[in-house]
Amino acid sequence: MIERLHPGDGPRLRALRLRALADAPDAFASTLADAEARDPAAWEHQIDALPTFVWREGDADLGMVRGAPHDGDPEAGYLISMWVAPEARGRGIGAALVGEVVAWARGAGLRRLVLDVGVHNTAARRLYERQGFVATGATGALPPPRAHLREVEMAVDLRDLAAATAGDAPYAEAVEVSSMEDDGKTNGASGSALIRLPEPSRTGGVSLEETLARRRSVRSFAPDPIPLQSIGQLAWSAQGVTDAATGYRTAPSAGGTLPIEVDLLLHGVPGLEDGVYRYHPAEHALRRRLDGDRREAVTASTMNQGFVRDAPVVVVVSGVAARIVPRFGALSDRLIDMEVGHVGQNVSLQAVALGLGTVVIVAFREADLAAALELGEGERPIYLMPVGRAG
Repeated sequence: MIERLHPGDGPRLRALRLRALADAPDAFASTLADAEARDPAAWEHQIDALPTFVWREGDADLGMVRGAPHDGDPEAGYLISMWVAPEARGRGIGAALVGEVVAWARGAGLRRLVLDVGVHNTAARRLYERQGFVATGATGALPPPRAHLREVEMAVDLRDLAAATAGDAPYAEAVEVSSMEDDGKTNGASGSALIRLPEPSRTGGVSLEETLARRRSVRSFAPDPIPLQSIGQLAWSAQGVTDAATGYRTAPSAGGTLPIEVDLLLHGVPGLEDGVYRYHPAEHALRRRLDGDRREAVTASTMNQGFVRDAPVVVVVSGVAARIVPRFGALSDRLIDMEVGHVGQNVSLQAVALGLGTVVIVAFREADLAAALELGEGERPIYLMPVGRAG
């Protein structure tokens, strides 16, 4: 349940903040060293100055968030210090905590709520998007020496949110994805765990020039299963993280907005159940969103291009306009399409290096494909890439 901290709860606030800063040091402007050095009176002062909400189960505090006044707009407030303990993620706690700050802001007569989130923290950004926040286009960075870690500003108009949620209707309906974990859309496989993929190879026995020379569109696939190592390598080539410090990925992204999502339809992979899996770049992991072999429905959306049904792996690349429109406006569709093209070329060349083949398909009924994959609101499928050994 959610509690608001009161005077005398300074030790609880300190314990939560120290744990959050140790768990996610690059998610906050404050540092663990600074927090450890803060005296008890400072923690009590923070409770007096800022509304602080915690999620408590039994005698354990498992998450927190705070509200704060906006230093440049008297009608706005900040959402800060959001964190959920690793063992409590995926249960809706993050969304509930956001809802408490929204309720505080409304009660204070504020019209707008603002937050900053790491550019590459896609998990947190999705959580906030589902709660009505959108990127404003403003960007910033953490204080030195971490100025290379960029942040984007997100905001929600509380008047619009009030209308959308019918006043006192439940604020969060989706499964929560905490600031350090995301489950995408979990229909059919709610609560499925992250499946860590083998570490991707960054060197190989096939040169870039050779992959370029050998790349062909393949439309006939053998039924041979694809091992998990190759699945992970394909996913990494599409959107994998290449620099843990900055979150940079294998494909460039306009303004670091990261509007791309990658799903994989997997069939016959040793050790994995058939289903639709969402790739999580930060963790280099998969999470099963949908159970069962969905290739038949996906093939139907392509006007029955039968080789899609035969491929043991189908990569689906989608774009989320809400992440990029606030910054690039009318250019956004073009930029998303360009980014999907980068991803498609990466996957095509990686497939060649793995002894596999693929082809890009854009001839499909978009609404049917989105329905077959139960994509989230605002996710638009753009590329379909069946992958396998040439048949």
